[in-house]
Amino acid sequence: MAAPQLTGKRPSQVPCATLTAGVDLSLPHDVLWTASLRYESNRWTGDANTMRLGSAVVVGSRLSWAMNYAVSFVVAADNLLNTRVATTQTADGVFSYDAPRIVTAGIELKS
Repeated sequence: MAAPQLTGKRPSQVPCATLTAGVDLSLPHDVLWTASLRYESNRWTGDANTMRLGSAVVVGSRLSWAMNYAVSFVVAADNLLNTRVATTQTADGVFSYDAPRIVTAGIELKS
């Protein structure tokens, strides 16, 4: 049975709109640069839609250098601009946030 107090409300944690874009660019010397962008509109933290979370734009980037056909060196950054993306809010106003900027480096092996 549906809860009448929730009729017409947005589901908790679900933005009205999410837009994503990405680009892959092949550079000289077997280098591949990848960039991504994600926009999420405002959303609500509770089922009753009383606590609003703001919109956010998150940017990512990745650089890959193919040393040979089977080995690549990779550097990547998630949330490159260190955007504070609120994921929830408690009743007393304390926010929780998604991960901050994370930079990784490694070796990829292809078979």
